[in-house]
Amino acid sequence: MTKNLQYAVALIVTVFISAEVFSQEVFNIDDYATHEICEGIMHDANGGLVPYADGDNNTITLCTVGGETQINLYFIGFNLSDGDILTIYDGVNTGAPLIGSYSGEVLLFETISSTNPDGCLTVNFTANNDGNTGDFSCKIICGVPCDFPVAIMEAGSDTLKICPGEEFTIDGSASYWTEGANLEVATWDLGDGTNNTTDWPVLSHSYNTPGGYRVRLYIEDDNECFSLNIPEIVVLVSTPYVFDLQASAPLVCEGTEVFIGNSDFMVNPDNTFTNESQNGNTVNWTESSTVDFGDGVYIPDNTGLCQYSEITFNQFGNAVIDDAFDFSQISFEMEHSFVGDIIINLICPDGSVMNIWPEAGGTGTYLGEPDENDDGVPGIGYEYVFSPNSTGGTWLEGMGGFGGTVPAGNYEPEGDWMDLEGCPLNGTWQLEICDVVGIDDGWVFSFGIAFAPDFYPEILTFTPVVGEECDSSYWETPNELDLIGANCDWAQFIAEDAGVYTFTYTVVNDFGCSYSQDITVNVAPEPIVTAADVFLCVAGVPMDVDVTNPYPGWIYQYQWSPTDGLSNPNIQNPLVTGVTEPTTYTVTVFPTFDENCVGSATMEVGQIDPPVVEVLEEFVYFCGPGTEVSADVPGAPNGLSFNYTWTPAGSFADNTQVTDGVATAIVNSISNAPFEVIVAAAPTSDAGCIGYDTLTLIVPDAPAMDPITDLTFCEGSNIPITAPDGTGYYYYWYFSEDGEDYEQVAANSAGTYTVNETGFYQVVVEEPICNLTSITEYVVVVETCVIVIPNVFTPNGDDNNSTFEILGLDQFPSSTIRIYNRWGNLVYESDNYSDQWTGDDAAEGTYFFVLGVKKGGNYEYYEGHLTLLRD
Repeated sequence: MTKNLQYAVALIVTVFISAEVFSQEVFNIDDYATHEICEGIMHDANGGLVPYADGDNNTITLCTVGGETQINLYFIGFNLSDGDILTIYDGVNTGAPLIGSYSGEVLLFETISSTNPDGCLTVNFTANNDGNTGDFSCKIICGVPCDFPVAIMEAGSDTLKICPGEEFTIDGSASYWTEGANLEVATWDLGDGTNNTTDWPVLSHSYNTPGGYRVRLYIEDDNECFSLNIPEIVVLVSTPYVFDLQASAPLVCEGTEVFIGNSDFMVNPDNTFTNESQNGNTVNWTESSTVDFGDGVYIPDNTGLCQYSEITFNQFGNAVIDDAFDFSQISFEMEHSFVGDIIINLICPDGSVMNIWPEAGGTGTYLGEPDENDDGVPGIGYEYVFSPNSTGGTWLEGMGGFGGTVPAGNYEPEGDWMDLEGCPLNGTWQLEICDVVGIDDGWVFSFGIAFAPDFYPEILTFTPVVGEECDSSYWETPNELDLIGANCDWAQFIAEDAGVYTFTYTVVNDFGCSYSQDITVNVAPEPIVTAADVFLCVAGVPMDVDVTNPYPGWIYQYQWSPTDGLSNPNIQNPLVTGVTEPTTYTVTVFPTFDENCVGSATMEVGQIDPPVVEVLEEFVYFCGPGTEVSADVPGAPNGLSFNYTWTPAGSFADNTQVTDGVATAIVNSISNAPFEVIVAAAPTSDAGCIGYDTLTLIVPDAPAMDPITDLTFCEGSNIPITAPDGTGYYYYWYFSEDGEDYEQVAANSAGTYTVNETGFYQVVVEEPICNLTSITEYVVVVETCVIVIPNVFTPNGDDNNSTFEILGLDQFPSSTIRIYNRWGNLVYESDNYSDQWTGDDAAEGTYFFVLGVKKGGNYEYYEGHLTLLRD
């Protein structure tokens, strides 16, 4: 065991004992000349927390009490400076037999026992006044002493530095106890409020939360003897690293130089590349040393009982109150009406009492701002502090000037601080409040005690350190870096290609903990600029320029050349005017942060006449909503696009489509027919350059059939059905014998049908453009008709039998006739004979005829002779 570890043991040795028996006497070697005692702790002249003085010379005789015959000194701390001697005699004075003289560390964890019949030992300590000091303390036990186990921890160092979550081990196997006894229990105090009693002899543990942890070991054997020493190993768990990592420009263009490193380096880049900053800071951790506070408590009205707020301490070993300044302060936050109705006391763990406020009676002064309804509802508490160095006087002394409420502040108690002399720090301290008069209540919200700073161990504090070399801070992607600083804390990067580049900066501290942070540099391509040609026929047309920008937050600058005719040569789309000859303009574009990141485009500006608009159809049938109308601008310059306007606007859907230069609009409604539509077109580059044309919308009528006046037909005759303007109409014929269950019998575009039987006929006529239809029904009687051919006719001018009249021929849809003279010469012919031959210019005599009559779709022929007479 090292000297430092022994000294640490001496400072904290009494913690475990005090947790078991805090009422044993604790004193210093110079407190008595002779002292009878069988249970206690004796320290050097400066006590257990402060080294002895370098000129100390102390002697004390310790004797048994209660009939015990043997007194034992078990040294729980022993670390004397060179030349300082502790001598022990087996008797009542320094003339008794010498047991031994001791220095250095030889008595640590050793027991010295008396053998004389008086049951006394005399102890002399002498320091050699060389300026060097040390420490000793011993436990006093009468009778046969317990052979106390000794707890020893080994971890390679008294202080371990680890990372969060990293496992560490501490070996307790060097601990020892009485030969023949067995280890009953080993308790590892993990310093975070938890214990481990399962791992032995090696503790394996980790902490996830950064900070300092005091790990201690307590052991007890099966003789119920426990270790009095408390070895301690401090485990420091690394705090995180706070990065300050930046890029000189997180968004750049291709080929731009970028520095990555600390913010100071970014603000003032050092061209000598000497700024090595580690790009961040480690985080300091300091052990907290706050006042311990007890729970709040409600003070009911005049219960006849006292209420208590409590705090329990176990970290101060065998320390006791020697004087008033062993207290730093006591404090409580409280509200109560009529402070004269209550008593307030501070009670220490051994029962000693110091009065803070007596039962003064009668006063109406308040503490804080109480709720006066006496219903348990808390009011507003004030903070009241009491300390040995206060000059604020007591509450009672200030009653004359408080004005009805005791102000928050620092006061003196009514009692004496020395009423608590000898009180152990460890144990339960109580704030006692007794309400002895009715009609009020109150609250204690918190209660705290702070002892003098010397009672607290040295506060742990640490800040991990990151080394300066490249093994402690470095870039994990050096292959993408063009230049790296000498200590790897800054780098230079030049990206030739667009993309997103991520660099990882890592630091490793002296705990061996690694922390990393990424920094991203976006490298964009040069601006992609496109420009469309512009054609003018009026002044003031904007240029048509677009910039493809992968980073919408960029702000661009524009430069046009030449500048003639432009409203502003430094904006994206300036107005162009007064250009009469074709002119080529060039626009150069670059972001404001990088004038070398350039894109450009050229465009032509030319002069055009107003467009000539032509509708594709001058007359369009309107067949209802959804009817399309179309227009074109023939002869327009190649690449010129147009905006179209259709009037009246209320008749059109707002969905003009342009395909292969032809604009199509949808007509939803018209108010009447014919309906005139005006279409206007203007190039997108010049809204005032307009051309017009018109078209007419016609609404077709549904077909109406001509009536059939004679519904009696000869067998094989045609029913003639026609509709007005019937070109392109189509006819569907249906027949039924009884007017039900019609069947289609014909479909044609001629408008006729040859009937062969009596019955019901239905005719459907379809208009081909808008698919309008009409239906007509007829009842038809079919008869067998007879043809009578005369053999003589007399065209002599008396209007009697003056034509060759064939009776019954009009019942058939068509007929043909050929008439020959007796020499076989054709003298008359007709393909649709209707009694027309008058014999004009023909001589009297006999003639031969051939008559063809169409029946049922075929011709039936008749031949014969006739005589022409004029007398």
